[in-house]
Amino acid sequence: NRAMEAAASARANSHPTSSSNDETGKATSTSSQSASINAQPSSSIESRLKALDAFVSNPSSSQNATIPAELNDIINDIANIGSSRYPWNNLKVLLKSKLEEVLELYRKEKSKTTKIDGEDFETRHDRALKYISDFKRPPFTLQRMCELLKEPKRYYSNIEKFFLAFSKMVCGITYPAEDYDGERGGSKNEMKIEKTKEDTIESQKEKEDVAVSSPSEKKANQEEELSTETTMATEQEPKQNEAKR
Repeated sequence: NRAMEAAASARANSHPTSSSNDETGKATSTSSQSASINAQPSSSIESRLKALDAFVSNPSSSQNATIPAELNDIINDIANIGSSRYPWNNLKVLLKSKLEEVLELYRKEKSKTTKIDGEDFETRHDRALKYISDFKRPPFTLQRMCELLKEPKRYYSNIEKFFLAFSKMVCGITYPAEDYDGERGGSKNEMKIEKTKEDTIESQKEKEDVAVSSPSEKKANQEEELSTETTMATEQEPKQNEAKR
């Protein structure tokens, strides 16, 4: 009887433990599912595209100091996957606005700017914005640009270090010669037009040089040409006679 009672007691005590384990397992599963959900972007690609269109079409919103969450998701998305799923003409407006937001964050912390190679910060800042505007398609450094904009303080503690790194991603990159003008503001047609202008100017200079030459120089040139023709004819005459024989 004692053995039976002990066995019954052991079974009764085992049930709460099993139940407790089940509850712990469910809690762990729920926690992992919650973490998985939080790891996903907070907005869909469609909503981000709509938000980006609205942001670009409203100049006052693009000048706002705070970037909305859906647009920050775009920066994070590119930083994570390494490629863009968004229209470049709209995206570069967002990049410039996000850059301003990051710079303002550093300024609020009294981070100071200095001159580098004789150029003040504003000059370098304006150049970087112009380069972004001039690109006809996303530069190959786009992912790194978004990484810096996503977590600037993770990489650099002050505004100068941050902007130096960011501007290198924009102003310090090069392209193959055949693609460079396509990437920036120029075009191959503009190059052809410029080349034609150069050829025309050179041709006009040659004509002017001939026009201003003196009569004695012209006569000397004519005599030199005649002498050259006579010499060539004299050299060819024996060969022609030998061929006839």
